[in-house]
Amino acid sequence: MMKSRRTGFRLACLPFRPACRLALPALACLGFGPVDGLAQQDDRSETSASAIDSSVAIDSTGSSGSQLIPYPVLFYSPETGVGFGAGAIWYFRRSGSRISSVSPVLFYTTKKQFSISAQFDSWLDGNKWWILADVGFSRFPAKFWGIGNDTPDEAEEDYTPRSGWARGRLRHRIIGSLYGGVRLSALARSLVETEDDGVLGEGLVPGSEPVDLVAAGLSATWDSRDVVVFPRRGILSQLTVDRYAEWLGSDYEYTFWTADLRGYLPIGVHVLAGQALLFAVDGEAPFDQLPRLGGDWLIRGYYEGRYRDDVLAALQAEGRLQVWRRFGAVVFVGAGQVAPGLGGLEFGEFHPSAGVGVRYRLSKQQNLNIRVDLAVADGSWGLYFNLGEAF
Repeated sequence: MMKSRRTGFRLACLPFRPACRLALPALACLGFGPVDGLAQQDDRSETSASAIDSSVAIDSTGSSGSQLIPYPVLFYSPETGVGFGAGAIWYFRRSGSRISSVSPVLFYTTKKQFSISAQFDSWLDGNKWWILADVGFSRFPAKFWGIGNDTPDEAEEDYTPRSGWARGRLRHRIIGSLYGGVRLSALARSLVETEDDGVLGEGLVPGSEPVDLVAAGLSATWDSRDVVVFPRRGILSQLTVDRYAEWLGSDYEYTFWTADLRGYLPIGVHVLAGQALLFAVDGEAPFDQLPRLGGDWLIRGYYEGRYRDDVLAALQAEGRLQVWRRFGAVVFVGAGQVAPGLGGLEFGEFHPSAGVGVRYRLSKQQNLNIRVDLAVADGSWGLYFNLGEAF
């Protein structure tokens, strides 16, 4: 088994960032050339970043219209071999509202792993209503180091989950920049491959067994950003709560809280962006549903899930610089930690990271960027390719 404790080489492809280790989304995008008037700001899972704040959308309004953009998917990792597939994004606009989209994607690997999903993202009635729904099925490898903020590198073990999921989010503007929403989600997951001598294979961790998870939740959002895809000014503040309950059909019963605060400040043609994030679980959750640090959007430079526990706190900031024509640059810093409870968070226990990035603007009107980031963390590093900003 090939280990990757000290370094991490990871290029992420839309929209399966947790899954991809080597991807070429830039080829897919540049093959179609700059596309003005369209925007793609990814999002992963609801716990990875709020789909509300980073949905496929443009804040400008205008007449109705549509456009279909196909793209290839290509990546490699020791766990998967060569992966290949295809996806498409169909953009459409209702008059007076942000651009909506439908985006299916499918890929397969030479080691017989695959993922298929589709997302529906719709804005209605002059942006008073927003609907997000996605469904999918995947069989893809991951890594587990245990639970806690100081798990050793030697504890790394590989596992492969097989998952099917469906989620729905509905948001309505209450007054001004204040939105309220409801959320529903369902997940069926089993571990189809584990290491024989690992804690997952021996069933020593909650969630080692097949699980069904069903949740209902609420959200409150203050969103004063000028645009969604590349904000230059404004604030996004969001609080969500999801309750996983047996009466809904969930095998585990717990509550997942998210508090996400983001701010954007223009400095001439440049932008200073910052984010403070807090995840908290109340109750016993499966190991792979705990808040997790790492990946290409939250404290870059660590493998996603390198640290996980009931509580996660993180801070990160970026300076987004306009360099020349369509080219830009980014410098960023971040720090995060996990703990078994809010009282376990300690100032000296944050895991730091820093890095630089290059941006190429696909859309002049909306500042949709191809993102290439190099991050250095404590004992590891990461290289990331993607569309849109980390937050």
